Amino acid sequence: MSYKKHNQDTASLLMEGTFDIPIFDLICLFREVEGHPAWVPFLSHGLDIKKSKKNYQIIREQFDFPFPISDRESFLVNFGVDRLDRNGSVLLLSQGINTNKAMQ
Repeated sequence: MSYKKHNQDTASLLMEGTFDIPIFDLICLFREVEGHPAWVPFLSHGLDIKKSKKNYQIIREQFDFPFPISDRESFLVNFGVDRLDRNGSVLLLSQGINTNKAMQ
């Protein structure tokens, strides 16, 4: 895992790994947002706002952190890229949303 801070409000996080499970199960794990609180620390609620295609979704997540860290809410657009034929990989991307226009 690595990250890059772009400015005060923006950072990129890169996670790379190999999973010994069927690819369908792995994708379901990421797409079923309501189940995320079971495995994401401090996440109290996940909501699927919009799924327009089988590889695209907008989600809302509520994080409840212990004192002294204040609680956080995030809106993300998630999408996947099938690269199995090209190099045997699948790319799952998640990008923060900070405007109402991006959610439409």
